[in-house]
Amino acid sequence: MSVVLSSTPNAAGAHHLRTLAAMGITPADEPLTNGPVVDGLVGYGIKGALRGRAAELAAAVRGRAIISLDLPSGLGFAGAVQPLVTVTLALPKEALRGARPLILADIGLPHALWARLGLDAPPLFADDRLLAVAPELSPQKPARSSTL
Repeated sequence: MSVVLSSTPNAAGAHHLRTLAAMGITPADEPLTNGPVVDGLVGYGIKGALRGRAAELAAAVRGRAIISLDLPSGLGFAGAVQPLVTVTLALPKEALRGARPLILADIGLPHALWARLGLDAPPLFADDRLLAVAPELSPQKPARSSTL
């Protein structure tokens, strides 16, 4: 596994880098040249096409087996990451309408939080921590992977 950064981390990102360092993981300059990729280049609040380093990294992994975390980076714009599957967190996002395949992952947020936010979210994760919102993929065991 390798981790590649698309920008200088903010305070939260610096915390995560310290966690990686404690695990013995140092970010690489470039993604590995083979194996699957986990796309986490940009977050849900980013709007518009990928630019700069994020666009370069998305282009570098084009054509590879990509799993997008929460939202495919650059979704809806030229140069966007084209994942085999998207794993979104907590609740589906409006922007993911039509994304296939789509898996919803439980991150442990209590139902009371949704109620406080005025959302009537049923208990989605009664049986498992993952919920296939769209057709599932056959799992494959990768030899090595890159995380963007």
